[in-house]
Amino acid sequence: MLAIQSPLASVKTNILKFPQRRYLSLSRKLFDPKFIRFLLVGGLNSLFGFTIFSAIIYFGGQTWHAILGGNIAGIAFNFLTIGGVVFRDLGPRRIPRFLLTYLGLFAINYECIRLLIGISTFSVITVQAFLTLPLAVLSYLIMSKFVFPNSGKIGASVYSDRSDEFE
Repeated sequence: MLAIQSPLASVKTNILKFPQRRYLSLSRKLFDPKFIRFLLVGGLNSLFGFTIFSAIIYFGGQTWHAILGGNIAGIAFNFLTIGGVVFRDLGPRRIPRFLLTYLGLFAINYECIRLLIGISTFSVITVQAFLTLPLAVLSYLIMSKFVFPNSGKIGASVYSDRSDEFE
């Protein structure tokens, strides 16, 4: 016997499945080991950079000195933690892109502080505290797409230097 199904039944089924797929995909991303490592390492790196930044401001340095000092002090440390722990890739070919990313983040950070100081009464340190999380997320996105694309594959060496990364 041929069963006839109403067109509304298939629409109803698809509507119910769509949010489930989206939430399942989101939950997989949230519990992805690379993302968890990013959160932990990002917290450590942010604390390190924010401490350097705050110390320079506290001792009378200008904003650009503090941002530059935090970035310079953090570059080697962050390359080891982000490259080695998060993306499992410390290949030396990653360093130029890593440095370019930090240069771009420096410029974005400086402009955001300059703009927010101009429209608020917050101190430079407070504004930097507000910017830390959005800049960390932006950093992760740039690092994962530009500096370390296709890194962290199972079985890959932390010290890899793949020749296929620019293809």
